[in-house]
Amino acid sequence: MIVITSKFGGLGNRLLLLSHLIAYGLEKKHNVIDLCFDEYSSHSNSK
Repeated sequence: MIVITSKFGGLGNRLLLLSHLIAYGLEKKHNVIDLCFDEYSSHSNSK
């Protein structure tokens, strides 16, 4: 399991790193959790 716990950079930088970690997680069959994406949750349609 990969857990991101530190906030860094803006939305673009976070998305770039997260995309690489998701790809790695898929390849190695690990879950990826980003605990620091909460400030952008209002921009999402998820409930």
